[in-house]
Amino acid sequence: METVRIENAAEFDSFVRSHPKGHMMQTSAWGKVKKEWEWVGFICRDDGGNIKGVCAVILRQIPMTPFKMMYAPRGPVCDLGDLDTVRALLGAARDYGIKNKAYTFKIDTDTLASNTEYIDALKDMGFNFKEHGTGFDTIQARYIFRLNVEGKTEEEVMASFHPKTRYNTRLAARKGVTVEIKGIEACEEFHELMLITGERDSFATRDTSYFERIMNAFGDDARIYLAKYEGKTIAGALDVHCGDKVWYVYGASSNEYRNVMPNYLVQWEMIRWAIAEGCRYYDFRGGYPDENNPLHGIFKFKKGFCNDYMELMGEADLIINKFADTEELKGFLYNVDASSEISDLYLIADALVTDYSSVFFDYAILKRPIYFYMYDLESYREELRGFYIDIYKDLPGNIYEIEDEMLKDIRSGRFDYERLNAFNARFNEHEDGHASQRVIDIVFGEAKA
Repeated sequence: METVRIENAAEFDSFVRSHPKGHMMQTSAWGKVKKEWEWVGFICRDDGGNIKGVCAVILRQIPMTPFKMMYAPRGPVCDLGDLDTVRALLGAARDYGIKNKAYTFKIDTDTLASNTEYIDALKDMGFNFKEHGTGFDTIQARYIFRLNVEGKTEEEVMASFHPKTRYNTRLAARKGVTVEIKGIEACEEFHELMLITGERDSFATRDTSYFERIMNAFGDDARIYLAKYEGKTIAGALDVHCGDKVWYVYGASSNEYRNVMPNYLVQWEMIRWAIAEGCRYYDFRGGYPDENNPLHGIFKFKKGFCNDYMELMGEADLIINKFADTEELKGFLYNVDASSEISDLYLIADALVTDYSSVFFDYAILKRPIYFYMYDLESYREELRGFYIDIYKDLPGNIYEIEDEMLKDIRSGRFDYERLNAFNARFNEHEDGHASQRVIDIVFGEAKA
């Protein structure tokens, strides 16, 4: 097993780009985008010296602890039916994490949820899977759209779209919308569109420097597409080409001239790029089939271009370092086995201190204080994933970036219960202890109109 770094990852990257399971997030370029993280790659070879598989991980220090978190975005890259290679790669990453004090090892391999052989192998290695997580609480989307363009003409691809999508795409061109292909010089203009989109759709956006890092890291394989109408920039997207795929990474639009359908034409121009490059797939990335998800509109938009979507295996976590009980902390710190039922902890806890987990949705039902300790808020928002809700308006408690400020409020019992009540009224209105009974009544026809 070989270990490589960003500066000597040429052979590693070449394998990722050439492999059917290759993903842009498994390249060293992605490590350059994630500047706050340490990037490490592992290479497994056969007896002849040929590469059988690779896996890239990124590590980051957890503030105020001796531990790190480790993540293999869409890794490993290999024949996933070759479980010996899978075990070797993930085992090497695990061992590296142990030596470098990583607390947890997270993976979300690019494979279908139906790949039970692979999933069972991960479980045998000790990985635990999220049994939910289709929206707010996963790093990468579980449901994705991937349009097969291999060997197809533009006409054939266009013909595969939903009739309304074809109409809207052509409408944009007829209305006079044009699309320009730009490089790093367009990052600021694209960022301005992202700010508008984030405010409109209630999600936090990344700063200009993040988009600049993507453009610098991937070079000519990264493009910014800008839709123009009557001299104004009204929509845009950032795409990355890697191997046999083009990825739709970010999209944005203004609040003006949405009736001329610029987003449709932008998508079509990016799909045309994938066709011209001889790619197998144009990857739309995530979508959320749940109609109650705030991002369901994106799902419907992408579905017009690609009717079929696939469910990936989701996230799996392996605890590789455990916090040790010490004599001085007895009576203060209690470690609970990771396999324990978290609802039992909800019941005995007087308050919840959390970060970005979705546990607050469940805990809020108890009407007890919730404190959000987001010590790495800026880097989480700008570097890791951002948010799909307005955390300053929608959360049922205050956000703290400084530990002492949070502890002061906990000690004094300071908490805004009106904010918690408003949250429950919006998100937990049916959680009154009788939800199951109402379901039974409806199913068996006893519910009253």
